[in-house]
Amino acid sequence: MIFHAPRFDKGKLLKPATITVLHNGVLVQDHFELLGDTAYVRPPLYEAHPPKLPIQLQYHLNPVRFRNIWIRELAEFRVPPKPSKAETPQAKPEKKPAAAADKPQKKASPAKCKP
Repeated sequence: MIFHAPRFDKGKLLKPATITVLHNGVLVQDHFELLGDTAYVRPPLYEAHPPKLPIQLQYHLNPVRFRNIWIRELAEFRVPPKPSKAETPQAKPEKKPAAAADKPQKKASPAKCKP
């Protein structure tokens, strides 16, 4: 499971949480955008919170075993911004060699035959 927490700025949601789930090597959810918390009596919503909080595993009073859980923090991936037209170097047109038909042709000299 790959989870990216939501991002907030001054209480405003900047980027919703996403989750990718692999089960036994099979992709089940791919970068699925979460709508907020999972309350059962109302629609999901986001409340601003710090970027890192403890993980909570739910069991709903059922006999469940959680095993082999590994947690590894991933570096934030940022896509570099596209350069503006002013920053993009202009490509110079390439000089193409003239076509054979455009070049003047030399006259062929008559072949000299030896007797």
